[in-house]
Amino acid sequence: MTKQYYIGVCILTLLSGGFGVYKYNTPHVGQLILPQITGLYYQTSSGLFGHTKAGNFTYFPDDTVTFFIGNKRRQYALGTAIAQPQIALAQFSNSSKRTNNLLRLLAALDRDKNNLTEIELTPKVVASAQYQRMFNAANWHASDITLPALVLPSIEQASQYINPTKKQKNNEKNNIVLEPLNVIFQSTLVRLRDLNGNLCFYDLSKAQPPSYEGPIGHINYKVVKEGIYLYPDIGDFYGSWDHSVDACDVNTANRRPEPEFIPMTSFEGYKGVLGCALKGCSQHDLSGFSIDDYADGNNRKYRTVALNFEPTAQLVVLKTQGLGPKDGVRGANFSEGLNFTSAAAVEQKIEFNGVWQETSYSSSGDIARRCLLIEHGKIYASLSHSDTCSDERKQYEMEVTHHFTDMWWLKDTPNYASLGQLNTPVKWIDELNNAQYTTWEYLPTGSDWQSGVLHRFSQVLASNAAKSLFTTRVTEYIKISD
Repeated sequence: MTKQYYIGVCILTLLSGGFGVYKYNTPHVGQLILPQITGLYYQTSSGLFGHTKAGNFTYFPDDTVTFFIGNKRRQYALGTAIAQPQIALAQFSNSSKRTNNLLRLLAALDRDKNNLTEIELTPKVVASAQYQRMFNAANWHASDITLPALVLPSIEQASQYINPTKKQKNNEKNNIVLEPLNVIFQSTLVRLRDLNGNLCFYDLSKAQPPSYEGPIGHINYKVVKEGIYLYPDIGDFYGSWDHSVDACDVNTANRRPEPEFIPMTSFEGYKGVLGCALKGCSQHDLSGFSIDDYADGNNRKYRTVALNFEPTAQLVVLKTQGLGPKDGVRGANFSEGLNFTSAAAVEQKIEFNGVWQETSYSSSGDIARRCLLIEHGKIYASLSHSDTCSDERKQYEMEVTHHFTDMWWLKDTPNYASLGQLNTPVKWIDELNNAQYTTWEYLPTGSDWQSGVLHRFSQVLASNAAKSLFTTRVTEYIKISD
């Protein structure tokens, strides 16, 4: 059964208030984890809906599921994901700031703040018009978000909800989900802010490959018992001492031309694959939230680290955010970064040719849907007003490619995109010669990396210019068929 069918059933179900007949008689039970939340409203593409209990929700195979703060009538969308047995809150955003701010919000709304094993929301309260206006007006990508009439805990306090208990750690101790030793891995690094906290973008006005890579770096390496082998790649050296290369951009002059071996006696203190490479990595090793505060050679790490492992895609996602000045820290230490790591043999390209459903959420809470066909770098919208997406090419006659300048990868690689491209903010110029900003986010959930929800945050610069963006519209793209 196709996702196209489910989406159509979803719309009919919501309009009628009942359930249809499905191929699958018994829904599956999934769980939203890290943290577990009771009272979070959800809707699936097959028409199931309700409120989570200890994170639990119901779904059918091939579903997508959207989680909201609120209820059926009033709701603020946290994000959409492919339905599966476990979904982590961090999967809704690859932005450290948005992830941290949403976690702080949920912790502030918890009815029982003494119980750190679960967040319990009161749907009637969070669905009130006052709260919904506040949620939709908030700038969730801001560094220091403040909300009227609601005191948010610090990220250190809120993170207590997602750090596993001692009992959970012991249960996961021998559950090895990744064995990195003697395997070649590739890390894609996206710099989101420089050391001074200035926003980083792939700037289409500067895009002149191969000399311009923007904020996307790459490292290939292999961990052995004695150290690390680094292989030729463009690396992760950003900026230049003479400022000829912007602090947000990869300096391609520093690409590694030859293999290099770095002997290491200890991997202690490293997060992600490096930290657990010698003994094998458990789910606990590759999930959670922490604050780095340790010496790293002649430098010092002082930052938050959010870590998530997607077992089906075999992908480690690491988000870092500098915490400012400290003794031994170089620079202002406000940089923000995103790191995707997988075995080199696992990495996939994401195919773009096919039919996609677009769901758009405005800052006022309005929701709009339409169907798109992407074909060899061109984008066409369906002329039909139906909420189901047709596979017939003749239904897509209205070309809207000019409305998607921010899908910059389609110009050079019209049939597919890399994971780095789908998670890099872009600065572009519209038809009226005005600068526009889009933050893209995509996290694959399938082994072939084609399953996932592409998020598009349409943004404008806030009043503090280079330091913050304000999101005006969130749009989700789900591929229906090839």
